[in-house]
Amino acid sequence: GLELEKSGMLAFQNLKWRDDGLIEEQNAIRRLGFLFLAYKVEVWWFEVLVMVQKLLLSSVLVFLYTGTASQVAIAFFITFAFLLLVLINRPFTNQQLQTLQVYALVTQALNMFFGIMLITAGFQETAGTSTDDSFFPYLLFILNLSVIFVPLIQMIVNSKALYLRLKGLTARLK
Repeated sequence: GLELEKSGMLAFQNLKWRDDGLIEEQNAIRRLGFLFLAYKVEVWWFEVLVMVQKLLLSSVLVFLYTGTASQVAIAFFITFAFLLLVLINRPFTNQQLQTLQVYALVTQALNMFFGIMLITAGFQETAGTSTDDSFFPYLLFILNLSVIFVPLIQMIVNSKALYLRLKGLTARLK
């Protein structure tokens, strides 16, 4: 342990947030746990990264290339980069949260991709070359509506799996 510490590296096994340790850790969990308890201990900083992503998309990006396809393209790349970070780091303690975060980011990226296509289609129409984009509003509606139903479906599937496990356990106990 001491040799690793001297070299600036620390090795930990899988750690869990504990509220039975130091008084400072108990206070941090009680006061701010809602911000970081969903994340694995080794990626405690991930919520800060989420806030940076939200700041970039909601505040900073408003002032860049306003109303252009470039603005939406930058937003797409920010979202795509964050999606890659989530997939690489797998920061959540709960697999369901991980899956929902990935799904939400994919949906957000697809919305931006379709936004780029619609802006480009608008430019093409003004140039005299028309495209048939009548299915985009329906596709976007279904995509955004799915964000509501995917968690519900996930909950039903998980509750059915839990039911089957409990049923198998009770059958073995008999």
